[in-house]
Amino acid sequence: MRYPYRIPAYIDLVWTPTLLNRFIFYYPTCRNWYYDYGDYIETLSAYDASAYVGYVKRVYGRVEEVYYSSEDQNYYLYFGQPFPYHDFSVVIPRHIARQISLTPTWYFQNENVWVVGLIETWDNKPEIVLHDQDQIRRY
Repeated sequence: MRYPYRIPAYIDLVWTPTLLNRFIFYYPTCRNWYYDYGDYIETLSAYDASAYVGYVKRVYGRVEEVYYSSEDQNYYLYFGQPFPYHDFSVVIPRHIARQISLTPTWYFQNENVWVVGLIETWDNKPEIVLHDQDQIRRY
């Protein structure tokens, strides 16, 4: 089922040498670096993210569930519906989540969020794993 997401304010994300080098460092196994400096990073909804696995995109949507795993100390944001019916997920390591807010569960729950990064899959669902706090914003 497709859920309507509120589109973020129009903020252009442009490939710069610094940004490209950062993402190459964060995702060393990715080989799809066909971006020119000055190109815009495409923005898409969490529902459409599954069509862009393997590419760096900005994905937006509403966080329906936040889960903290005590085993690996990561926060999981689920967009669209709670797990396992979600459209998209974001993995935030604890040290990054604590830099964003002292209470990440309350900070992200039921909020509109955009995240930029390499779209990968886990359990046949698209996800982005964050490597720094600049990759995610509430709007």
